Amino acid sequence: MSNLAFTPSISEYISIISLAQSIPASSFPSLFSLIVITIIGPLWAQITLSEKYPKILEDPKALEILKKKEYDFSELKGFLGECRGIGLLVRARNLDRNLKHIFFN
Repeated sequence: MSNLAFTPSISEYISIISLAQSIPASSFPSLFSLIVITIIGPLWAQITLSEKYPKILEDPKALEILKKKEYDFSELKGFLGECRGIGLLVRARNLDRNLKHIFFN
């Protein structure tokens, strides 16, 4: 089996660091925002996208939460977008399947 891992050279690391240093810090979300996105992002995906894509993950509890929600997901939706949301939805589906397999088989 071939090793498909990519190992950057020293000059490539330096280029990446230089590029990262050229980006203004104000363009990065705050640490708090990143934590909120990490925690709320999967919930947002399940709440908003499980109804649109029930073949990926049907989650009636998420839909119940959507009807009672008091959280404004608009900023999160703008940051994550539908494509990342679908990825989060697939991840949630896989987690559900694996947990069901572990605990119920």
